[in-house]
Amino acid sequence: MQAWIRFAKFEEKLGEIQNSREVYEHAIEYLAELGNDERLFLSFAKFEERAKEVCELTHSKILSAFA
Repeated sequence: MQAWIRFAKFEEKLGEIQNSREVYEHAIEYLAELGNDERLFLSFAKFEERAKEVCELTHSKILSAFA
């Protein structure tokens, strides 16, 4: 499970937000049969919070460029 989290964080560091999200989603599906571990869910939730901030910041930059 730790490998999934590391891979998702690696994708995020590369700026590949959608790929990171897909890694988390795939990990949840794959590991569902083995029993869920709260670390995966917490890591995914923290990622989504960071991704939201990145999207809002990008949106703000775009709007200010056209102002």
